[in-house]
Amino acid sequence: MSFSFDAVLVAGGRSSRMGQDKAFLILQGRPLWWHQIDLLRSTGAANLYLAARADQSWDSLSDEIQLVADPEDEDIGPIGAITRTLVRSCKPLLVLAVDLPLMTTQFIAERLISHAASYAGVVPRVAERFEPLCAVYTLAMLPAMQGAIKSGRYALQPILTECINSGVACAVDVLPAETALFRNANTKSEWDAIVATGSQ
Repeated sequence: MSFSFDAVLVAGGRSSRMGQDKAFLILQGRPLWWHQIDLLRSTGAANLYLAARADQSWDSLSDEIQLVADPEDEDIGPIGAITRTLVRSCKPLLVLAVDLPLMTTQFIAERLISHAASYAGVVPRVAERFEPLCAVYTLAMLPAMQGAIKSGRYALQPILTECINSGVACAVDVLPAETALFRNANTKSEWDAIVATGSQ
């Protein structure tokens, strides 16, 4: 039986160092978030979600994309968006950050989806640190995530360590040639460098 999963684009960050919303940076004539949605669509996800702030404008959002809005008074980082979407989806959930423009369908398919199961998530690891915003989360990981939120612990690194130690997730070590896929942009100069890399 084929592996069925949903996917969410996490696009609710404040982009304070960039000086403008990263989701709406223009890449090859289109907003970055559209490029990332296209990437998620290409993975074969059953349903597409967009996790974002309520004050962001999504005028061109198609009916196939389900919006999962962050509560206006919440400031706990991506763990909130991932947990909310996972509860709503009730399926294994492929998570992708909007600011990973060099990520590829091939990496997601071969290094994440191929290792995922309905009971175990998959998280890339680079030099002993996890990459939690390009990973597969499952319902079996929810208790650890919800428990952390309840106790005021919002950092994903220790939560993922807990999930791996308990057997509900596994780590996939990123190869040296794959590390560039995880470059993100927090400043305009970093964004310009990434755009130049992607156009080569």
